[in-house]
Amino acid sequence: MPWGILPPMKGFLVLLVSILSFSGASGQDARELAAAKEQFAVADRELNAVYQTAKARLPGYRFEEIQEEQRDWITYRDDRSLAGAQFDGGAREGSEKENPSYWETAAALTESRTEILRGWLKADQFGTDWEGVWSDGFGGRLYLRETGPGGVEF
Repeated sequence: MPWGILPPMKGFLVLLVSILSFSGASGQDARELAAAKEQFAVADRELNAVYQTAKARLPGYRFEEIQEEQRDWITYRDDRSLAGAQFDGGAREGSEKENPSYWETAAALTESRTEILRGWLKADQFGTDWEGVWSDGFGGRLYLRETGPGGVEF
């Protein structure tokens, strides 16, 4: 009789070990996801703080440009984050936001966007006749500075 019970118990033990192994990996995945979400939350709070400062300090016409650009950028950020989760993180369609790559991509793009907004805040505070940052609004930047008569550094 004990021999008749052993094969089902052996199967049960294999199943139990498999479940415990899966839970450990899943726990690590959950920690990575939580850390990535927190990284994005920090970047997003900083972006919102700089955005509010820009709203308060910049002339209305300039802030309206930023506001319109910001709407386009949010769409870009979300689309690029989805692609990051699918291609970099291997996420299946529909589960991208449960992949750390989604939030890591969103955080990196948000940090970049924050620097662009900081550039707008400094636009009238440059030390030479002219210098500035040209932005495509999606993370690409070109720094320009007058170096003298007819000279430009970028």
